[in-house]
Amino acid sequence: MDRNKTARLIRRVWFSVGLAAVSAVLFFTAQGNPGWVGAGYHRFSQAVSAFLARLFAWTSVSAAEILLILLLVAAVAGLAAAVVLCIRRRAAWPFLGYLSRLALGACTLLFLFLTFWGLSYYAPSLDETLGLDVKPRPPEALVQTAVWLEDNLNALAGQVPRNEQGACDFGGFAGLETSAGQGFGALSQQYPFFTAAASPPKRVIHWILMSRTGIAGIYIPLTGEANVNPDTPESMLPFTMVHELSHRQGIAPEDEANFAAFLSCEANEDVRFVYSGYLTAFIYCYNAAGDIDGAQPALWERLDPRVIADFEVMWEHSRKYAGPVRDLGERINDTYLKTMSQPEGVKSYGRVADLLIAEYVRRFGEPGLV
Repeated sequence: MDRNKTARLIRRVWFSVGLAAVSAVLFFTAQGNPGWVGAGYHRFSQAVSAFLARLFAWTSVSAAEILLILLLVAAVAGLAAAVVLCIRRRAAWPFLGYLSRLALGACTLLFLFLTFWGLSYYAPSLDETLGLDVKPRPPEALVQTAVWLEDNLNALAGQVPRNEQGACDFGGFAGLETSAGQGFGALSQQYPFFTAAASPPKRVIHWILMSRTGIAGIYIPLTGEANVNPDTPESMLPFTMVHELSHRQGIAPEDEANFAAFLSCEANEDVRFVYSGYLTAFIYCYNAAGDIDGAQPALWERLDPRVIADFEVMWEHSRKYAGPVRDLGERINDTYLKTMSQPEGVKSYGRVADLLIAEYVRRFGEPGLV
């Protein structure tokens, strides 16, 4: 290998090491100092996310998905070319060059992920930002919160479009995407923390893979895109869209993104989003009430039959894709969340019940005191 090629390889290695080191410093500093990531980073992350979302608005489908496919093709083609050169020239330097480029690309993406959005996992909690009093409360608080959500859910059940089987029929992804960010505009009037959504969510092309791995949506910080699986049951689709848009607001923890999605759905003028928000919030509180004797049967008895029809669609969708691939997808997501300081992993989604209880208390007072 000549001197120029050696120098380029060494430079790539040093740049990779440097980016990895800076990323590690950012990660461990933020992880070890809760609150170190403050309002300044939050506003920066929101601005970057909004800019990227507008930049990639040229396609109605996920640009991140397209770019990922191109990167995979390039990586495979680069590997094949490196192997051929190694064989022809009977030298290892083509393969080492390939590895150095791969390492530099990976370290660059990691650095950008943390810089643009990833540090949001270590920002002040959403309940602190919004002034909610989250603390241990008696079981009655959870039950009353679930009843509040259920009452609104039942009242809305007859206001949303339904099919002949009685389940939600919202017109699919294309019928919802333009209204998805509407609620954040309303919330921004009440909470300066929020901003109006810059662009609508994107549907993914290869949705079958997401369905098989149990993924309803994924936010891509490097493109600012809220990617959503269009195969999601209709009743859950609006909430899923808004959940991913919540991540664009600079909200990383899953329970907080769920709560922000509930607030945004509730503030939306489109009744389909309001219904989906109350439905999903009720599900989380209903599941959390499993340890309270008699709570779940009592709550179930009060449900409108049309809501139960939506649950049946969810169960059928879940059964359709059950299997080892879905289990693997959940384990991967669980590992990622635990790495990003969410020790409960995928169970952290359900911690939104604590935030919902605090919101109930904020609106109606402590249980038994009103």
